[in-house]
Amino acid sequence: MAADATAGPVEELLDRLRPGFSSQDLAQAIERVLRRGSGGGSAALTEADQAFWDKHSGMPAEPGLAARGRLSGLVASALHESESLSANQLAPRLGLKPATIRRYVMDRKLYSFKANGRVLFPAWQFDGNRAVPHLAEVLSSFPAGSHPQTVQGFFLTAQPDLRLGGRAATPKEWLLSGGDPAAVSGLAASVGRL
Repeated sequence: MAADATAGPVEELLDRLRPGFSSQDLAQAIERVLRRGSGGGSAALTEADQAFWDKHSGMPAEPGLAARGRLSGLVASALHESESLSANQLAPRLGLKPATIRRYVMDRKLYSFKANGRVLFPAWQFDGNRAVPHLAEVLSSFPAGSHPQTVQGFFLTAQPDLRLGGRAATPKEWLLSGGDPAAVSGLAASVGRL
């Protein structure tokens, strides 16, 4: 997609980043998330509770802050969905049948999540036409019920304990480089703990 004089900020961003999906794909994903609802609105606080919040939370009582937070979550969910593949899309990429892909999900050899009644496979877990090495081992270490964006964030965020060439590496980079999967599994087991 080439940016032109009529392109808006979203099209310009997608043109610059080239994420592998179009603005139409993103719009459809946002529409799906909105249609199914994303947790609804938040309840209004009583005046006393709001005063307590303002005094002790350390966060400014800024109008629209909650709405902007919800919008950020909505966009993150839509991006996550739009960057993911169905079993039918993934099967030819991996040279497998869709039934095999579904069996891999049951065996936790691949990571998937459900969105709008569909099972989706996030792209972060693949390197070209193969799954990241030792993926199943690491996935089995995550706490039950980990949110899909938490799992993605873990695999794509540099971890100080994983060093490659003197710099912190992401778990995905570490596993692709042949690093010890036990190091990543140990980190994955602690996700969500303080």
